[in-house]
Amino acid sequence: MVSTVTCSPNPGIIGGRVVCTAVCENVGTSTATNVSCSITNAASLPGSPVPVCSPAANLAPAGTLACTVSFVPTAAGTLPVLATSA
Repeated sequence: MVSTVTCSPNPGIIGGRVVCTAVCENVGTSTATNVSCSITNAASLPGSPVPVCSPAANLAPAGTLACTVSFVPTAAGTLPVLATSA
């Protein structure tokens, strides 16, 4: 499994909404069983947003799950958005 995160806009603007999507992909050669995709640090983002994620599923090779979170930056700086699959 590989997890990638993209955010838009990037970079974000203080006071403007940023939407980040994590995509978790089965890059293996066999079906992954009962896989979930999550944004692991959502609670530490401004406003402690709750991610909206695909339900856990069995994923065939090249199959994907997604998880999306949005927040409004309140200060300048870098905000990492971290994702994982389990």
